Amino acid sequence: MSLRAEAVSHRVGCRTLLDTIDLVLEPEEIMAVIGANGAGKSTLLSLLAGCPVPTRGRVLLDEKQLTRYSPDELARRRVVLTQSNPPGFSFSVADVVCFGTLPHRAAVAAHRIRTVMEQVMCSLDVFVLRNRRCMDLSGGEFQRVQLARVLLQAELGMLHDNVYVLLDEPLSGLDLVHRHRLMAYLRRLSSAGGSIAVVTHDLDVALQHADRAAFLKMGRLYTVGASAEVMAPDTIREVLGVEASIISTLDSDRHIVVKA
Repeated sequence: MSLRAEAVSHRVGCRTLLDTIDLVLEPEEIMAVIGANGAGKSTLLSLLAGCPVPTRGRVLLDEKQLTRYSPDELARRRVVLTQSNPPGFSFSVADVVCFGTLPHRAAVAAHRIRTVMEQVMCSLDVFVLRNRRCMDLSGGEFQRVQLARVLLQAELGMLHDNVYVLLDEPLSGLDLVHRHRLMAYLRRLSSAGGSIAVVTHDLDVALQHADRAAFLKMGRLYTVGASAEVMAPDTIREVLGVEASIISTLDSDRHIVVKA
């Protein structure tokens, strides 16, 4: 089982946003997607999610093209967090998180949904916000609410099958504590069989928490492989245009230091 892009290219007008991408997201892994602004990271995540359809190539979920799944089927098998999620209407936090239950209400008992929803909200430190209006939250608080919605959808899907979780800059706006909470949560989800792709600009997070890393450069896949192998100074210089060093601490953790 996998989520697979095969020779995927995408154009908008005369612009090529992605060019001949081959990439596989496997069960029980966290993949970091890294690149400069405009490299095609968000476009790649959108194509993996099934909207839009690539100009060329195809995306397969468990060897079946995404275009052959109904919207309801897709909603149960893959979940997506986009970059821009404005609060919009004056929903409560509980209302927004509850949207993540919609694809699963016919298959999961109501009491089970309530239990999982509370667990997810507590894990992301959202339960204490449940009665507040989303329009009154800080940016970081609302980001946690949207993560709770998406991960609730994933958790309910995992009751029946493996689920693909696609997160575009999920760490945006989160403080240090909640960054660590989120990455620990994603590790538990992947260990239970989930497949997770995270677009991030935080190289240290990618090195510390991702099993694999995919570097995009100008719409092309520059390299992909085990994070410990591909998160190298030469790759970072070539793809991101900055000098970086990798240091090891006394407890054998490795960290990336970017030079000014």
